[in-house]
Amino acid sequence: RAVLRDQPNAVPVMRALARAHAQNKEPSLAEETLRNALQINSKDADAKLDLAQLLAQSGKPEQARSLLEQLVEELPDNVNVRAALFRVQATQKDLRAALATAADIKQSHPDIALGYYLVGTIEEASKHLDIAADNYEHALRVQPKTPEPLTALIRLDVARKQNKQALERLDKVIAADADNAVAR
Repeated sequence: RAVLRDQPNAVPVMRALARAHAQNKEPSLAEETLRNALQINSKDADAKLDLAQLLAQSGKPEQARSLLEQLVEELPDNVNVRAALFRVQATQKDLRAALATAADIKQSHPDIALGYYLVGTIEEASKHLDIAADNYEHALRVQPKTPEPLTALIRLDVARKQNKQALERLDKVIAADADNAVAR
């Protein structure tokens, strides 16, 4: 707050103050601070993303989704914005929209595991277990050290009572990377 007195239009300082308010369990003050930051610079994508995430955490998913959809239009290649939109859509149980967002990530960034993993989570929730497993496996091929797809595959193997396959999968990962704490 003292820095803001000297630099009242410093959006990065306002974002930091908003984070402090959020950590102190003062979401209304955090929201007010971020909205003030956006009044100063309505184009600040980081402040918009911070506000959207705060709104989602504060039980205002509709407002968060609207803001994130705007951000996706402004920053179509930003994976973090699309991932945040996916989380809000999934929280709202809008699986069709969440799947579309995950597929967009997968298509626009085929070199990262996130899109494949997110598609897998929606397919798993929709009980399309083979499609989910294929996406999780593809995520691991793209980024072998990413823990979430491995964990998801093991969970699927166990749920399908394929414990032997789960153990073989883990042994293979450990053989390739003996320091993989998730596999161990």
